[in-house]
Amino acid sequence: MPEFRPIFSEADLPEAAAATPARESNVLDFKNYAAITNDDQRIEIAKDVAAFANADGGTIIYGANETAGVLTGYTPIPTAAEAEALRQAIRDVAKRRCAPPLTLDVRTLPKNAGFVVVANVYSAPGQATGVTLDWQMRTPPGKKVETHFFPVRIGDSTEFMNPEQIAMLMIPQLRRTLSLLRQIDPKATVQVHRQHFEPDPHPDRPAGTAMRLVETNEFANYARFLGVDPTDRATPPIVIPLDGIRLVYRLDERWHVCIDYLSKVSPIT
Repeated sequence: MPEFRPIFSEADLPEAAAATPARESNVLDFKNYAAITNDDQRIEIAKDVAAFANADGGTIIYGANETAGVLTGYTPIPTAAEAEALRQAIRDVAKRRCAPPLTLDVRTLPKNAGFVVVANVYSAPGQATGVTLDWQMRTPPGKKVETHFFPVRIGDSTEFMNPEQIAMLMIPQLRRTLSLLRQIDPKATVQVHRQHFEPDPHPDRPAGTAMRLVETNEFANYARFLGVDPTDRATPPIVIPLDGIRLVYRLDERWHVCIDYLSKVSPIT
C-alpha cells in the first residue's frame, strides 16, 4: 500500500511521462480544475479532504488529468489569481464544513506555464472527521438542521461510514493503531507478542511469533495474521480483535504487534 508523501514543490509532482505513470491510490487523487461557484462543489471538496483525513492522509492535485485513475497530464489553472482563489476556497471549505478540524496544507505550484493547486491532507490522529450539511426538513416546512456524513478513502475511491463504523473510528487509540497497521507491507515479517500485566509464567519462550499481516478490517474489528511459512502447522493463522492490540511499533526494520494477554485470539479454521 503506498505511503503518504506530501507534495511541497513542482519537483515533487508526479509525471505522466514517467516509466510507471502515477495512478490514484489510497494517498493520491487527481482533479480537473473548475472555479468554485456553488455549494455542491464545496461539499465535494469537503468530502475529498475528510476522506483522506479519516484514512492514511493523502494529496489531491487540482489541475491534473486522469483516465481510469492513471495520470495522463496536466491542464493547469491559467492565472495565479484563479489558483489563489481555489486555494483559499479549499482552506475555507475545510474550516467551515469539516469537524473536528483537520490538518491541511494547501499550496499553489507552477506547472506547464500555469498553476496547479495541491492539498496535502494529514491523517486525523483523534476522532473521525465529518462533513457538515445543511438539511431542510419537510416537517415543519422550511426548518433547517445540520447533519453530517463521514467519508473515508479506501484504495482509489471514497466510501461512506455507516453508524456502527463511525463508532469504531471515534476511538483515537484505535485510529492510531489502524494507521500503523496499514503501513505494514503484507510481505513483511511481523513479531506478534502477548502483552502481559503479570509476571510471565513462561520466561524461556521465544520473544514473539513471526507472522504476516494479511488483512486489517476496521469495520469488522479484526486483524488477520498468517504464519510466515503457511505449511507450519505449529503457527496457526489467527484473528485478533483490533481493540485487543495494545501496541504497534517498528524496531530494527521489523514490525512488532503487542496484543492484550486477555484478548480473544481466534484460530482460523
